[in-house]
Amino acid sequence: MEKWISKDGYTSTTNAYTIVRYKIWTLILLFFSINFLYSQQEVNYALYKRHFNIINPGVAGVGESTYMNLSIRTQWTGIKNAPETQAFSYSVPYRNKKVGLGFTVINDKISIERQTQLFADFSYQLDFNRDTSLYLGLKGGGNLFRLLGDDTSIYDDNGLIIDPEIRTFSLFLSNVGVGIYLENPDKFFLSLSVPRILNTKRFKEQDGQITTATDRPHYFTSAGIHLHTSQDWTITPSFLWAVVKDAPSSFVCDLGFSFQNVFDFGVQYTNSQSLGGNAFLKLSKSLQFGYAYDSPINTQLRASALATHEILLRVTLNN
Repeated sequence: MEKWISKDGYTSTTNAYTIVRYKIWTLILLFFSINFLYSQQEVNYALYKRHFNIINPGVAGVGESTYMNLSIRTQWTGIKNAPETQAFSYSVPYRNKKVGLGFTVINDKISIERQTQLFADFSYQLDFNRDTSLYLGLKGGGNLFRLLGDDTSIYDDNGLIIDPEIRTFSLFLSNVGVGIYLENPDKFFLSLSVPRILNTKRFKEQDGQITTATDRPHYFTSAGIHLHTSQDWTITPSFLWAVVKDAPSSFVCDLGFSFQNVFDFGVQYTNSQSLGGNAFLKLSKSLQFGYAYDSPINTQLRASALATHEILLRVTLNN
């Protein structure tokens, strides 16, 4: 949550949705409850299982390959200044395969807000038995927040500032996260994580204003099972559940199909009343490409072109 309080007591919520409320407020209310104004949700990725160490550091280094992921997510394509997110993740198993390392970079843009998250990941493997392992993860870094008060999106059609209290400024909020990841590669996975534990809050006075910014912890739970229906086909039902105080919980349920571990596809449903699909193709031993699409179930919203697109490119450096 971010808000600006002037010396005369005037308070202005500078969440990007409020800044452009004259144009898109009605549509956003259909997606989120009013509580969203008091707590900002993390980005939900349709291809989260390919980008897992973004939300759980315990996944860093899992497996025998070093890989890099690059994804671009564009939400609500029919709305001006809608959210856009670019994410990069890197994961490498250490020589003894008990330690995994990685880092993530997330650049998030919505209207006049810019956020860049920079985190390093560490995981340690504990063996339950020959087939099942438990990974303990630690994440450390911070979030660079920027507000562009001189951006043209805060002006209305008459050239007047929608909110005169908006100012240009930036600040860095450090944070840490933890995660637990339990996996049997042939049967199931279970993930529990809090990527940002600290309820950070910063105060800053500039041009007669007191600025506060707060990050609330997000609690993520995810699980899935692998059903091998034949030698070539595997079906994986899974879910991702995110909870944060003073905001609606987010739930994603998907059903995935894999053919010879070369071509994956599936369908996905979210509790924000959207339905979508995704596909992931192994182009070569070192290159994979994924795409996801979802759209509101409501026909009126779907007619407004409020679709979300997400693409992901994975490069495997060794096998």
